[in-house]
Amino acid sequence: MAQAAVTFDLKEIGGLAKLLNDSKLTASERRGLLEDAGDIIQRQTENRFDEQRDPEGITWKELAEKTVEYYRRKFPGRQTRPVLIGKGNLLHHMTFQLNGSDSVIVGSPDVYAAVHQFGYKGIPARPYLGMVPDNIEELERLVQTFIAERL
Repeated sequence: MAQAAVTFDLKEIGGLAKLLNDSKLTASERRGLLEDAGDIIQRQTENRFDEQRDPEGITWKELAEKTVEYYRRKFPGRQTRPVLIGKGNLLHHMTFQLNGSDSVIVGSPDVYAAVHQFGYKGIPARPYLGMVPDNIEELERLVQTFIAERL
């Protein structure tokens, strides 16, 4: 699917794995839970573009001056957009897909997605994919609520 992606596996949510296994969710319910998780992870990722920060909260490096100059020449009169926004393709192509019955993949199919995530030949890494404790806590609340509603 994606050139750069993060996989979220329900079995890796610490103590909730047992709760999930004991809950005996149907395949349809499990799919619904994964879709809800995918929505949340995708939103968390998209929020990083607004915040201009990586998952750890570190501000992305500014655009190089030569990049700013390139945009000024190519698009006269247009304001320089925030880092990683450009035309908005990376942000607007962010998506998720289910991966089996226990995981969801969130990422972008754009060929340059990995360049921005990991950096490449002088282009600094500006990670936008990843999970930190706050993100995981939001997902844990989702799982707990989802299961509680079905008990």
